[in-house]
Amino acid sequence: MSDGVKRRLERAGLPYTRENYIRLAGFDVADGEWTAEHEEELPADLQDWSQFSVEPPDKTAPTPAGDNRHED
Repeated sequence: MSDGVKRRLERAGLPYTRENYIRLAGFDVADGEWTAEHEEELPADLQDWSQFSVEPPDKTAPTPAGDNRHED
């Protein structure tokens, strides 16, 4: 996976941490509240779903526009 933020952290000599990634990526959190939508945009190894009362999204589930069910 190509991740420009991760490369920028490495070039700056900063550790690859959740806090550094969020800060450098410049997430727009205007109202000061981190949402599940923000969390989903983080790389999987930095996500922390324990702060939410929702389950992490299932990346393999078909979207409504891409329903792949087959009728037999």
